[in-house]
Amino acid sequence: MPQYDIYVSCNECGSVHPMGIGIHVDTGPADEQSIDEAYERISLPPQIQAIEDHQTLCLKTGKRFVQKDLKEIFLKPREALTRTVPKQEDAGWPPKAYRGSI
Repeated sequence: MPQYDIYVSCNECGSVHPMGIGIHVDTGPADEQSIDEAYERISLPPQIQAIEDHQTLCLKTGKRFVQKDLKEIFLKPREALTRTVPKQEDAGWPPKAYRGSI
């Protein structure tokens, strides 16, 4: 299930700020898109309905605001994080750089 970060256009300063919320939805846009555009012909998933009236902090003014216009609330696909597992010989402690000095 794809995960999205939510961004909103600020009523205070006009910039776009992160809402600080990530959601998982079955159907969502492939690229950044407003909620209005992404769900114009289908009903909003409950995860998106749950963020209505959620306050967001303006990072420039420090004031909280609520964005009600779905054209000004954006879903942005979250980048998949990959984790590299070290090779067994590299995973030991202390690191190789310090093994000779201890």
